[in-house]
Amino acid sequence: MLMQTIRNTFRSWRRTPVLAVSALLTLSLGVGFNAAVFSVVHAVLFRPLPYAASERLVELFEVEPARGALRASVLNYVSWAERTKTLEALAAFNGVSFNVQEGDSQAERVNGAVVTASLFRVLAVAPLAGRPLGPADERPGSRRVALISQSFWQRRYGADPSLIGQTVPLNGERYEIVGVVPDTFRDVGRSRVSSAASPQIFVPLTIDAARENRGNRVMRVVGRLRPGVSIGQARDDMRGIAAAISSEFPATNTGWSVRVDSVYDSMLDEGVRPSLLALLGAVALVMLIACANVSNLVLAKAIGRQRELALRTALGAEPRRLVGQMLTESICLAAVSGVIGVAISVFAVEALRSWLPPAMPRINEVRVDTVVLAFGLLVSLLSGILFGTLPAIRVSRVDPLQALTGSGRGVAGGSSRVLRQSMVAAQVALATTLLAGSVLLLESFVRLQQVPLGFAPGGVLTGRVGLPRAAYPEPPRVRDFYERLLQSLEANADVQSAAVATSAPFASGVRRGAVVGERTTASTVSSLSVAEHIVSEGYFQTLSIPILLGRVFDERDVAGSPSVVVINQATARQLWPRGDAIGQQLEIDGRLHDVVGVSGDVRGDDVRGATGGGLERQSPAAIYFAEAQFPQSTMTVLLRASSGLSKRTRSTNDLAAVATALRAAIREIDPAVPADQVRPLDDWLTEAVAQPRLTTTLAAAFAAMALLLAGIGIYAVAAYSVGQRRPEIGLRIAVGATRAQIVAMILRSGLTSAGAGMLIGFAGALAVNRLLAGLLFDVRPEDPLAFASVATILGVVALVACYLPAMRAASVDPLVTLRSQ
Repeated sequence: MLMQTIRNTFRSWRRTPVLAVSALLTLSLGVGFNAAVFSVVHAVLFRPLPYAASERLVELFEVEPARGALRASVLNYVSWAERTKTLEALAAFNGVSFNVQEGDSQAERVNGAVVTASLFRVLAVAPLAGRPLGPADERPGSRRVALISQSFWQRRYGADPSLIGQTVPLNGERYEIVGVVPDTFRDVGRSRVSSAASPQIFVPLTIDAARENRGNRVMRVVGRLRPGVSIGQARDDMRGIAAAISSEFPATNTGWSVRVDSVYDSMLDEGVRPSLLALLGAVALVMLIACANVSNLVLAKAIGRQRELALRTALGAEPRRLVGQMLTESICLAAVSGVIGVAISVFAVEALRSWLPPAMPRINEVRVDTVVLAFGLLVSLLSGILFGTLPAIRVSRVDPLQALTGSGRGVAGGSSRVLRQSMVAAQVALATTLLAGSVLLLESFVRLQQVPLGFAPGGVLTGRVGLPRAAYPEPPRVRDFYERLLQSLEANADVQSAAVATSAPFASGVRRGAVVGERTTASTVSSLSVAEHIVSEGYFQTLSIPILLGRVFDERDVAGSPSVVVINQATARQLWPRGDAIGQQLEIDGRLHDVVGVSGDVRGDDVRGATGGGLERQSPAAIYFAEAQFPQSTMTVLLRASSGLSKRTRSTNDLAAVATALRAAIREIDPAVPADQVRPLDDWLTEAVAQPRLTTTLAAAFAAMALLLAGIGIYAVAAYSVGQRRPEIGLRIAVGATRAQIVAMILRSGLTSAGAGMLIGFAGALAVNRLLAGLLFDVRPEDPLAFASVATILGVVALVACYLPAMRAASVDPLVTLRSQ
């Protein structure tokens, strides 16, 4: 019986190919986009991490009210591991980079990490070859050993098994390769879980308690909960341990506690979860609109079959059988749409992956898997039930006598007209809600793009350089390398100015936070949490950062001379609001520094993010130290292209000549030192707004689709209504109704439904937009401009959709129409 019903279903749809194709296309696109967006949400938010019992993994931070959550010091980590009762294992690690060069091959900069041996236990990962790290590898003076990732082993060494036990040069020193770890052995927690920047080389963290400082909070710490222990119990346990450590070591730990987060929560930036859930909600609204649209199509098809269904009822068919048949037809249509939609989702996922922000965690895991397939098919099944139920119930109530004799309008009567208009109102309401949110996000994104940066990124190239400690053990040698590098670059015709810094705005680099105190002749009267930067004297000129008071660093500021600093306006405003910062002194870690300059504020220097956060974050209080006084082995090189080249690069984004100059200058000084992450500063800025751009773009696309579907729905109902009311319209014209009156009648009918839908949609938008508040920048959820724009757009669409059928109604020939009756 079921197979017969299915066969009849496909015969029925073949008799109305235009309607069938329209329904299939609408549903397929809806299912495809739902499955594609769900694939991203599932990979980032819901898919288990590639570790055993990953729900028991946690990340630990040291927290202090003035500074927020920071990493942990090595000694505090050791104390935690010794005292915890709720964590079965703790591990510490930190990202580092290695210069790898063998023989005459070109030097390569490779991401890596220093890790404790316990990381293997925490992540429950075993090496593919060789052995894991052990406690003996962490002792000071032990031989240098390293593990490499599976992908690095395959790419650089051709998966040669004989590599185990051999030594390779890392940062100018020989390390014995003792094992190969799977690519799942990656950073966990706040950094990316899966990315192109995953560490490839792992070396043991050597802990020498005599040389460590509890205030040096640089390590990331992860742990594994004991079976049966909740994260709340772990938090209570760690807070008690932190309190005890604070009393034992007040100089470094007073006021500090411990925060414990699940790895799932800690790896996501603030806006990722709400952005993805907002997109999933938006595409679900589109699916509901599509269902309402298809429901109207199915109802129209049912109206054409009313005599057939009435005859079957007259011959004894039960209403539930008719409802079952029509639901079967709807589910069959939905099933076919689901298969096509899942196929569409495969291509849509590939497109989405190219649009996803590079910093989004687990981006490489976004794919159409069995869970996504099941989701797509479930959506199609539910949509079939949803859009098929109302028409099926309505058709089952047809009066067979009226339908067979033609004495009534059957399902085409007033109640069916109300049903169709109600579904149109529902489509418009959903489209209004979605469009309002989309307009708010677009307005927010436009305002975000207009935020003053405080510097000029156009025409600036950045690159990271790391000097191996074995070759550059002393600060004077480090300083000499960078001084020679800057002199060589500034002599190049393609380079206008050059500088080095621990980081550039929005770019990767070393970002530190500190608490500074204003030092007077009496005492420290105020303090402030700031972002620390170490920069060369050409930094401000290269980035076009204005100096508001005082001076920048110069030849006077060298090792051995009094320490000087430049502070930004935010720091000066909070510590010296009267504008007398120049000549004052700051105290940091017991050392005094003279303030010689005040610079403008710069966005993208936030220490909370590895790449300086997003545009929405306010410029932090910042302090700049002279690189000549505090040389660092790893620095970011910044090059501003010469004026002619800079103009060209702003349009072509091609800084190849400057990049070539950078690599050549480094190679001339030391061929064993590679340049890494050589890219325009504009690229970093683009990545900083990638998340809001993705959310805005997709929300706008879904809103446009919803608007199109709503417009089609309004037009379809208006056109069908005109077709059903042709005798009435002909009679009205025959008794003297003008064309304008006929057009007004049809417009009034269609626009009434659309207007009711808009009112309901605006009420829904007010509620939904409050949920989007965390994604908005400088825009209120109830922004009147956004609502006025939505009303205008929807009003124009509804007017056009109703006007075309209205003009057709006005052209009805009353004589022909009345004769046909």
